[in-house]
Amino acid sequence: MKSSPPLSAIFLSVLLCTLIAGPTFGMISIGVLTQEKAKARYGITMHARKNGDAGIKVWLEFKKEGWLEGFTYAELRMEDGQGNHLVSARLQPKPVHHGQAKDVTTVAFSVEADHLGQCSFLVVCYGSNEGDVGYYLKVKDFLDLTTSLIDAHNTKPHPSSATQPKTVMVSLPDPISLAWNGSSSNGIIFIAVKDEGEFMMSGKPPHTMLTFCFVDSDKEKGLAPRIYIGGRSPTEAGVRMLSTHESKIILEALRSFLESHNKQDELASLQKNPDLPIGSELRSRSPYCVIHILNQHKHLK
Repeated sequence: MKSSPPLSAIFLSVLLCTLIAGPTFGMISIGVLTQEKAKARYGITMHARKNGDAGIKVWLEFKKEGWLEGFTYAELRMEDGQGNHLVSARLQPKPVHHGQAKDVTTVAFSVEADHLGQCSFLVVCYGSNEGDVGYYLKVKDFLDLTTSLIDAHNTKPHPSSATQPKTVMVSLPDPISLAWNGSSSNGIIFIAVKDEGEFMMSGKPPHTMLTFCFVDSDKEKGLAPRIYIGGRSPTEAGVRMLSTHESKIILEALRSFLESHNKQDELASLQKNPDLPIGSELRSRSPYCVIHILNQHKHLK
């Protein structure tokens, strides 16, 4: 299993949202599709358009015929500048066009233009006429990244942001997405929480860290879930209470993720210790509850 460097802050449109440090596909056969082969052999086409503040929306269109009759799932996958794996996030089929034909399947994400070249679709079909097969479709092999469509979203960073972490915005249809960073000694789950249809995920360090934990904020009410950004304690960063609904979504997503990835030790720890420690202890004792997100409080309001 290939390990990737620790993720820093990205918005997996990014709490991103399923992240995996390096894919392990078992017996599945993985290949790469060119634009010509994708169209001629499988009828797959890739398209893009401007998507407001979310950057560029990119999507695949295809019909579930032939090999694709066994369509199982699609993922967004992102690499860093050196080709190391950064992010994996499951994409749910969802209509892109108004009045889209029922026999046409589309999967999409939105990302800042600067990061289009790092993105790929992974389309997997189990039990297909080719067996258990998956193909990568690299955005840079399908789209002209020098067109005005892309240039329109290449903005210069504000001088004050020179020392800030690089932000990648990616849109996904699901309300929450998680991933395992296998390069960490203990493993970390990165969570992307929905904000008006968008997500934030992390890029490379240095990064702004959002930590999910429980703190004893009120002796009468007892332990309460909180999120704080950066620093090692709530006093070093902005803090706000999580709603009961938010807390339930995050914890259920964590449990589901741990179960599906057979992380038995982490699952047992989460079940035995629902009241998570705070500050620096949280990173060592409950690494699976560290949340990396950028955009500060924007998506938490």
